[in-house]
Amino acid sequence: MNARPLALVATLIVGCSSMDATNPDPGMPGTAGPSAPANLHEKLAAGAAFDVSAHGSTVSLTARLVAEGDPLPPRALPVLGGSVALHTDAGGQLVVDTLEVAFDDVVLTGEEFPPDGLHLTGMSVALDAPAACEPFWSEAGDSVVASPRASVVLAWAIVAPDGTLVPLAPQSFTDVPLDLAVETTWDGTLSLALTGGAAGTFWSWGGIAELSDLTFDVEAATAE
Repeated sequence: MNARPLALVATLIVGCSSMDATNPDPGMPGTAGPSAPANLHEKLAAGAAFDVSAHGSTVSLTARLVAEGDPLPPRALPVLGGSVALHTDAGGQLVVDTLEVAFDDVVLTGEEFPPDGLHLTGMSVALDAPAACEPFWSEAGDSVVASPRASVVLAWAIVAPDGTLVPLAPQSFTDVPLDLAVETTWDGTLSLALTGGAAGTFWSWGGIAELSDLTFDVEAATAE
C-alpha cells in the first residue's frame, strides 16, 4: 500500500483533533452558549439593573415654620447613590421591581429653625412594592417611556442637639406618580431618567414646623 495517502489521512486527523473546541472556526457550526440580549425589548424582558448616578440626580423638599407662615426655599439635596431594577413581563407591562435612592442630610440653621436648628440624616426613599403599567415604545424600539404609580417609603433619622441619633418613623406615600424613560446609548448600555414626588405636607413637628413636597429626579445607567 502507498504510504503517502496514509500520511495525509493521519495529518488531517491530527489537525482536526488539535482544533480549539472553545473557539471553533467561525465558518463552522459552533457550540457557543446563547447570545446576550441584542435590543431594548430583549434586555428589559431579561431584566435590567441600573446604578443611580450622584451626578445629575437630586431630591428636594420644602420646610416651613408654622408661626412664620411662608415656607423656606425648597432644599435640593444631592443624591448619594442608589439602584433601580426594571423588567417587562409576559403581558408587555413595564415593572419597576425596586427603587432605592439615598440622599444627603437636611440641615437647617438655628436662624432658619429656632432655637437649635434641624438636622435630618440617614435619608432614603424606596419602593414599598413593585409598580407596573403599560409602556409606550418609540417607533424604532430603542426607547420606552412609562408612568406607573407607586407606594414609596421615606426612611430617616434626626440628630438631636446633643448629637444623639434618633430614628424617626418611616413616612409612607401612596399613589406616587413616577415618570421614567429608558433608552439604548451608543455603547449598548441603557440609560434611565426617573422622576417622582408627593405633593403636600408629610411631616409635622409639634405644630411648630412642617416638611412638604418631596420630589426626586434620578439619572441611572446599566453597568454592562
